[in-house]
Amino acid sequence: MLGLLWWRLVPTLAIAVLVSVTIVSTRAQPSDDLAALNKQVEELSKAGKYAEALPLAERAVKVADEQHGPNDPAVAGPLLKLGNVLGRLGRLADMERHERRALAIRETALGPDHPETAEALAALAGTFAQTNRLAEAEPLYKRSLAIYEKALGADHPDVGTLLNNQALLYYSRGRYAEAEPLYKRSLAIREKALGPDHSDVGQSLNNLAELYRSQGRYADAEPLYKRSLAIYEKALGPDHPDVGTSLNNLAELYRSQGRYADAEPLYKRSLAIWEKALGPDHPDVGTSLNNLAMLYQSQGRYADAEPLLKRSLAIAEKALGPDHPHVSLVTGNLGAFLKSEGRLEEAEPLLTRALNAAQKALDAEHPQVVGATIELAELYGLQGRTADARKLFAKAGAVASVDLKEFPIYFATTRKRDPKQKRIAFGSERNLGELALGVIKVVVPPAALPSQSAARRGDVKGQGAEIQLSDVRRLAIQPADLATAGQLARAARERLFGARAYLGQALVFVHGYNTSFDNAIRRAGQLAYDLGFDGPVFAFSWPSRERFLSYMGDRESAQLSADGLREFIETVVAETKAKRIHIIAHSMGSVALNEALFTLEPQTLMKLSFGEMVLASPDLDPDLFQRTYRRLQKRGATSTIYAASSDWALWLSSGLRDRPQLGYIPPGGPKRLVAGSDLIDITAVNSDVFNLNHDIYANSPAVIGDLKRLLKEGQRPPEARTGELVKVPVVGGVYWRYKAPGAKP
Repeated sequence: MLGLLWWRLVPTLAIAVLVSVTIVSTRAQPSDDLAALNKQVEELSKAGKYAEALPLAERAVKVADEQHGPNDPAVAGPLLKLGNVLGRLGRLADMERHERRALAIRETALGPDHPETAEALAALAGTFAQTNRLAEAEPLYKRSLAIYEKALGADHPDVGTLLNNQALLYYSRGRYAEAEPLYKRSLAIREKALGPDHSDVGQSLNNLAELYRSQGRYADAEPLYKRSLAIYEKALGPDHPDVGTSLNNLAELYRSQGRYADAEPLYKRSLAIWEKALGPDHPDVGTSLNNLAMLYQSQGRYADAEPLLKRSLAIAEKALGPDHPHVSLVTGNLGAFLKSEGRLEEAEPLLTRALNAAQKALDAEHPQVVGATIELAELYGLQGRTADARKLFAKAGAVASVDLKEFPIYFATTRKRDPKQKRIAFGSERNLGELALGVIKVVVPPAALPSQSAARRGDVKGQGAEIQLSDVRRLAIQPADLATAGQLARAARERLFGARAYLGQALVFVHGYNTSFDNAIRRAGQLAYDLGFDGPVFAFSWPSRERFLSYMGDRESAQLSADGLREFIETVVAETKAKRIHIIAHSMGSVALNEALFTLEPQTLMKLSFGEMVLASPDLDPDLFQRTYRRLQKRGATSTIYAASSDWALWLSSGLRDRPQLGYIPPGGPKRLVAGSDLIDITAVNSDVFNLNHDIYANSPAVIGDLKRLLKEGQRPPEARTGELVKVPVVGGVYWRYKAPGAKP
């Protein structure tokens, strides 16, 4: 029977696959010594003890050579097992050398069309796929599949597994349309030949679900993951490592949807299973720790995340060696975490090591190498090593095989320059008398990229939750360039004229509380990418104190920055002559925006043609917004408000003011509706106990999908954009509420 070994990599990159095939031979079995050695190698490999397995695998090849001669088919099996062990230890070139020898032996001794030749072909194809030589892997998979179909019949289970392996290759290349029918045919073969409850059927369901998750087709993926989990639990028992894999993958689905409270217990159960079954130092345990750490980062639980990342790295280094590409990934994750925490001196050696290891093990154009290059480039920029940073960013951008996305963000800020920084950087102190202007490019590296088809799927009515987001923590910012108002307006006009998806349209973003300047720019870049916004993107950054407990102080800074935002709109945004100007303001950013727009001079207002005004979790009195909105409606503005009952920051703000703020929905529903504005309750999208739930709008695929359709197509009423919304009548009108995940239409 065919077997499949999974490489469960970190969730920020696509899954890599290693194929290992074993055929039951009718030839005479090897001697007891060789059989015993092969069995030991298999058991140690299954336990993740590759260093212990290596000398036994080498001895097995030597024994086979001595007993049967170097060109006997009996040597090929031990060679493939040795190659597998070497591959898990990161010695990819040695793995390939042994697989090539096994293939040559079998082709010569058994012929090019023998099933055992097909086994060696499939193993070598898996190595090509792992080393990103996908074009070389594909013909080998196809040849192997053709041999099995001829020898065993089109409906044999082994044919089903090879179809699965070929689909995995297409999946890794992003060729989802070609992968899906192969996955489905593989699943059909296995169900017919093995029965609906066989563990191989569970594997096929899991793989198809993973394809759907990568496409952002979450509603399609979830029932397949759940059925796969049920099959594994029934067929293998609740504590089998494959059950841990299924739990981990379902948790990844929930994390992708922002359903952190649902994901955490699954991650923890998966970790417990793997630790018990495989031991605390198994590579799969390290991956589980890494995944749980990623969840904690998403929740802002950084103190919980760091020790898990460090333990994950220690396990990977011990099991696989310092130069393995998987170790490079985990090293890069820890380095990126430290960089995001501002611990640049600690991050530098890790990111340097991650890049060096990736370059040593992988092709120069491999996405992992490009991603590691960008991480180190951003670090250099943050350290003030501008020339070094630009050199590495340019090197990454020159790789033709990786479609990097860059978004220039045209910024204005009322923050004071940070004198402690060697780069152009802005801190949390106010500089209200002077507006600083400039441009920063945001790079979306391979580690943060969702699948290309995800956004298209999200455009379908009834699939509002089915869009995959970039990971804002992994977006990289290039060094800033300062500019005058005229220079900025000219650059933005060039971007405006070059737009295709959003022809003649511009986007203005104003961040919320507890936000640094750099993170405000990253968030603007994330929105640009996730929305597919190719017109000019403007970001206004006011001097937030960047602290959790500075909510009230931040409000005053936002109010005082209204003049600076108005100046930015008058001198830069208005001068682009955009036909539609969309605005997204978050949290206290709505305070500055509301005041700036209300005090715009009539002659400036006449220059502006507004599109959609989106207020996300606005900490703003409804009557103040109604007053401003009346002015803007005359210039074409429409408005959507995303609010929640689980937003603890707005719950506190509403209590202090003795009236619900615009972004807070109290028990019993909203008390005040703004005439002409659509209010959408997004509470059900994410109500994580560890989060303030104050930035759901940007972390939820459902909300981003709705926002994209709103800006691009202007669809109204909201239920016309997605079937995930329920219309709720209240006194004074109606509002809309997201259904709970998994709720029936």
